[in-house]
Amino acid sequence: MAYLMTRSSLAGKKAVVIHVFCPVDVEVYTPTGQLAGSITDNVVGDAIEGKVYIYIENDEKYLYLLDDDEYTIKLTGTDDGTMTYAVQNIDAEMGEAAVEQVFENVVLASGKQFASEVKVEGGIAAGVETQEVRLYVLDGDGEPEKEVLPDGSGTEIPIDRPPAPARTYTVTVNGGTGGGDYEIGEDVTITAIVPDGRRFTGWIVEEGDVTLADPYSEVTTFTMPAGDVTVTAAWAHNSDIFDGDNWYLPVDSTTPATYRVTVPDTPGGSVSVSLARAEKGDTVTITVTPDSGYRLDELSVLDRRGNGLELTDKGDGKYAFAMPGSAVTVSAVFRLMEHEPAAPVVPDWTNPFADVSVSAWYYDAVKFVSGNGLMNGLDSTVFAPDANLSRAELAQILYNKEGKPAVSGGSAFTDTAAGAWYADAVTWAAAKNIVGGYGNGLFGPDDNITREQLAAMLWRYAGEPMSVREISFSDADQISGFARAAVRWAVENGVLNGKGSSILDPRGFATRAEAAQMLKNYLDS
Repeated sequence: MAYLMTRSSLAGKKAVVIHVFCPVDVEVYTPTGQLAGSITDNVVGDAIEGKVYIYIENDEKYLYLLDDDEYTIKLTGTDDGTMTYAVQNIDAEMGEAAVEQVFENVVLASGKQFASEVKVEGGIAAGVETQEVRLYVLDGDGEPEKEVLPDGSGTEIPIDRPPAPARTYTVTVNGGTGGGDYEIGEDVTITAIVPDGRRFTGWIVEEGDVTLADPYSEVTTFTMPAGDVTVTAAWAHNSDIFDGDNWYLPVDSTTPATYRVTVPDTPGGSVSVSLARAEKGDTVTITVTPDSGYRLDELSVLDRRGNGLELTDKGDGKYAFAMPGSAVTVSAVFRLMEHEPAAPVVPDWTNPFADVSVSAWYYDAVKFVSGNGLMNGLDSTVFAPDANLSRAELAQILYNKEGKPAVSGGSAFTDTAAGAWYADAVTWAAAKNIVGGYGNGLFGPDDNITREQLAAMLWRYAGEPMSVREISFSDADQISGFARAAVRWAVENGVLNGKGSSILDPRGFATRAEAAQMLKNYLDS
């Protein structure tokens, strides 16, 4: 079965659009060689549901790729002329304008074949703005023979050009000789220059993934890696081996150097480390404790050259990093929390909903949102826990939480009518950057809200707090790009939970019961 999509139905979706304007047949293949969609003689063939949607208008062909994957697009001319081929991004949720990689005036002939490769990441084509979308002319065996340039003239150049020269990188030697440009794999020899009255104590690798043949020899060698290298010759006065930052050891010592871990005072909280000095490769643990009313907003560890180190979130306010071969500085920023948790539910709340059993998993969540005036039922006795929540309803819930403050001005969205029951809530949420709409002037108030959209709105409502923990669910690759930071935060803080079998279902619609539970998880934490 073919799945057709009109351009008007893209509201709220993220897609990579393949646009072809010419008499050609089109085939789209997955990395495994599976045919994901096709157009033959302007007739749509089979397409994989949920991955490729096809729209045809006269001689213009649009293929919308909605999933994260790599695709090969094969084009076969059915007539002579010229072809226009474009790869375009549409990210309606984030409001990003479409950008495209366009090949124009490409020479077309009946039977002439082309192929391109498009890598999709988070529903967005990778490399569109960096000229990494390629278009090739195929030979009789279906192999790339020429490359088409995106110069507006359809210029074709042979692929069998002379190989590019070997890539070189730079070696910088502080306090010695041997610096310069070297090719990858080349042997590099460095020699220390030791001032009078001092002794050489070893080499410090400031930058680069290298292993010195003998780090305690004034003359040593290493193999040039794929990247710049900076090494520093260390020495000490004959009577002192500490220079105020690093401990340097005698030439005949095999004990490695240690490096300082500096932690400046930070308002809004405290930061401590497990080691004040550490050897290269040691694991250093950072413990972050925000003051009451504050939360951690940023955390970074910089080496002496200002390069950021990778942090691992260990949970409970603890983070870890591997000590480099230099001193480091730990930096934290705490932000005053704008929103306080909701007040506890009044003890004498009486369940008015006939469809909410006391044994239901969502009973406490419904009790919380109903008792605090955040969510009402569909009527006085029906909560409808399995019904989907709309985007307007979530905006109204957060607006209720804030006490329904006065709003001024009209809505920025063309589909939010003045006087609608949700109009003030949506206007308020947009002014607070809690909602951003689809980027085309539409908010979609009646659209069912997805689990990742709900997490994103709560995350923005919370002030976009930081989270560095990775998500381990098997369908984590289905999280949209705009929601990744929000979903990481929501999962890390127990706001959003999985559905069993390691499934998160980020793009599934949130039911009213699920929304109530997420609100309780966040506000009652």
